[in-house]
Amino acid sequence: MFGLGKKKKPPEPPPRRTIRLRDVPGAVSEIESLRGRTLAEEAARLRERAAPAVEGLAEVGRLLKDDDLDVDEADRNIRVIVVRGKKQVIEAIGRCSDGLPEVSGEDGARELEAQMAQILKRVGDALGRQKRVIHLFAKKYSQRLRDDMAEVSAAHKELRVLVTEADLRRDSAARIREIVAGVAEAEEGGADLLKKAGEAARDAAAHRGEEESLRAKVEEERGSDGYARYLAARDKSGAHEAAGTALRAEAASVFARISRPLGRYSYGSSLDKEKKALLESLASDPYDALRRGSDADVAEILGNVRRAVSSGSISVKDVQKSLAQVDEAGAAAPGLAARISAHEEAGRAIEAEVESARPLGLERAEKALERAGSMARMAAERSESLRAEAAALEGGIPGMVSEAGRLLCAMSSTEYVVERG
Repeated sequence: MFGLGKKKKPPEPPPRRTIRLRDVPGAVSEIESLRGRTLAEEAARLRERAAPAVEGLAEVGRLLKDDDLDVDEADRNIRVIVVRGKKQVIEAIGRCSDGLPEVSGEDGARELEAQMAQILKRVGDALGRQKRVIHLFAKKYSQRLRDDMAEVSAAHKELRVLVTEADLRRDSAARIREIVAGVAEAEEGGADLLKKAGEAARDAAAHRGEEESLRAKVEEERGSDGYARYLAARDKSGAHEAAGTALRAEAASVFARISRPLGRYSYGSSLDKEKKALLESLASDPYDALRRGSDADVAEILGNVRRAVSSGSISVKDVQKSLAQVDEAGAAAPGLAARISAHEEAGRAIEAEVESARPLGLERAEKALERAGSMARMAAERSESLRAEAAALEGGIPGMVSEAGRLLCAMSSTEYVVERG
């Protein structure tokens, strides 16, 4: 009855095999060897199929050579065209006279495919160019040429498919070997990176231990009597510096009131180079001028300025006021100079005291502490960076193993499951 016939059996699934990655190159070599022998056998079969057709083409070439094609009564121009066309066809077919090469292996199959392709191109091109000559003057050879060319073309087409598949297998095999080597290199590189990361981590721990020891040393130095003396000397230096700032401001205030007469006098004075520089310094930095100038030179300059104001050589708005201010500066100058000198001398003594109390042990310990901390951070960062590089290499391996499995399955009728190892 209808519908009660036997159902078709589903196709058998391909055999399944689990294989370690390190064994894959051996499996690839086995597949290449087996498929290479199969290709050579198929190529030899196709050669036997195409060889009679190639010999048939050669025979047609020999027949054409001896055939005048009955062109004696044809127009001279046509006769020239036919003779030239015949010659081209004979030359193209003549290259087939050696026949097809024997097949001894996979390379022999590729050589055979290339030879058949050359025959089809050379003869096909010649026949295509001389199509009308063959059709009109060598029609008795036309069908035979078509049949032989069709037989060679059919065999070549099959062989070309086989050679293309073999080329793909060869490329896949090369890629698989490259992957296996790449995985081994990644594993070795990752192990080396992890080893270096461990060394860097140990370095970081050692530097942190050194850092803790140095930190205790710094605290010990800061609690010493010597450091207390240094702090006291430094505080004295700070107070001295503040007193110097106040003294500098006081001197500036005294001489700022006569800055106009001092400036006017500097333009027209006949003082020597050193006194003129002192005059300019009294206007711009009276503290420095009183520190390095003698009382006599300062008094001389201020006396000259006073006479210039009094005589009208220097123009000021209020002569009496300016004279009084010059007198005040002259009266204050010796006292200021003495105080400045005493301040500078005291400053040198305090500076010597600070220098003698410098905690050299503490400074060395602080520098060593800073260096140890820096080395610990650098080692820790290097360890993390190396671990990240190792993780990146490790992360790429599963994809490489998967690609190797896919390529291996494409090369074989067996379904391989490739495992790392």
